Amino acid sequence: MTTHTVGPPLVGRQLQAKPPRGSPSGTSLSIQEPWTAMLSNTHRDHLVANIVGYAGKDVVTTDTKARVGEYWRQVSPDLGARVAKGLGNGG
Repeated sequence: MTTHTVGPPLVGRQLQAKPPRGSPSGTSLSIQEPWTAMLSNTHRDHLVANIVGYAGKDVVTTDTKARVGEYWRQVSPDLGARVAKGLGNGG
């Protein structure tokens, strides 16, 4: 059996991710902060377009499309509304 390692093993505090510099909460990110504080309008538009592009394919059922919008509403009401609108499920 062959094991592959890249660099030294990670141990202790190295495994604990630090919050991004300038995080609005100061210590950790809430689920909405990347959407509301860290993404520019252009990045938000791209994220919505990517989600709609994948979930909007013909093979995806209408029920699944509705659940996709509700899923993203848990991250941000605005994000969920934009995704739902893009998938034709209102907004």
